[in-house]
Amino acid sequence: MAALGKITVISLCVLSLSACTSSDQSRILKDITDSAIGSVINTGTGGSTTNSQVTDTRSTNGGKEKFYITQATVHEPDFGDVSITTAKNPSGLTEAAFGNIVHKDSNGKMAATVYLFPVTSEGFLVRQAVTMHRDLVVVLNSGKYYLKAQSKQDKLIATGFVDIQKGVTNKLNLGLE
Repeated sequence: MAALGKITVISLCVLSLSACTSSDQSRILKDITDSAIGSVINTGTGGSTTNSQVTDTRSTNGGKEKFYITQATVHEPDFGDVSITTAKNPSGLTEAAFGNIVHKDSNGKMAATVYLFPVTSEGFLVRQAVTMHRDLVVVLNSGKYYLKAQSKQDKLIATGFVDIQKGVTNKLNLGLE
């Protein structure tokens, strides 16, 4: 029976981690580990405790990782969520515009400044970025860019590589953390 319980726990762990972000995976693994340790320590007492408090080691506010929106540097792993949706535009120009920008934790709408650093064919970032402020639409070349975004209200950020498609409006959707 104990072997069946272990298989069940392992199966549930794999299933729960398969659709999670890395921060979610860290939290789940920490909770599972704390629960397992607590159940071993409390064997015979009938209880177990878990520590549900999560420590964010990637916080930019605490100075653990430096973030400068104007510097052409890649963060590994990236912060937040970055995606693009495209929409046809009557001019046929390659454009970038703000899409849905939200706080990743609460899903509340936010405003942000975005820097798009072109990526060369060799994989290097070009220092001169395309900047986006307010709700302006910018015309730019298609290709691969490294996006760095920072909220106007707080020090919430998002980073990641994006592919700008030719001849359409590329709407930048960001989940800031």
